[in-house]
Amino acid sequence: MSTVAKRTLQKAALLAIAGTFQKGCYGRIRFQKVAYFAQRNSDKKFFSFKIWYHGQYSEEITALLRELRDTGTLGPGSEQEPCPIYQVASASLYSGALKIVAAVFPDFLDCIKTTVKSVGYLEEEVLLRLACQLPEMQKTAHGDILETGNLPDEVSLNLDTDILEDFALTVNPKFTMPLRTLIKGLDSVSLEPKVRDFIFNA
Repeated sequence: MSTVAKRTLQKAALLAIAGTFQKGCYGRIRFQKVAYFAQRNSDKKFFSFKIWYHGQYSEEITALLRELRDTGTLGPGSEQEPCPIYQVASASLYSGALKIVAAVFPDFLDCIKTTVKSVGYLEEEVLLRLACQLPEMQKTAHGDILETGNLPDEVSLNLDTDILEDFALTVNPKFTMPLRTLIKGLDSVSLEPKVRDFIFNA
């Protein structure tokens, strides 16, 4: 039995959402709405949501998406783009995210798949209108809390430790950011072919 930190589990859920789209999730608003609709039908609340300018909004999701973008696990492009595309960087990363979410809350994974299929590909204007017509939206005002996340700080799960540790390292900026900086620096200097082969393929 292993344990997974709340933040790592939240990242796995976001990667599961992005990877369920055929070519990635297009735009921040769409991502927020799909996450809300998926969570709305689940007993487990991965994220806290409030009423904001475009309806349901989670500050946690915004921060985590930026972090996942910075670690290179979500791409392509920059988080500064007006309407970024969120694609999981690799099939193995997406597979790891699915295994983690399924090992803890399989019903949430089902909610993600159902939500992406039913509303994920709607035009943004239609999706916004649908989200704003939900009953809970009629009784709230700007800034009000819609849902409060209820995940514990750590969750136990029956999953291979190697899978969990590899995933946790990959989505951890304290590990990946210095590594990416090192690789970028090595790319900028001239190295003997044998040395370069040893560094990048060891």
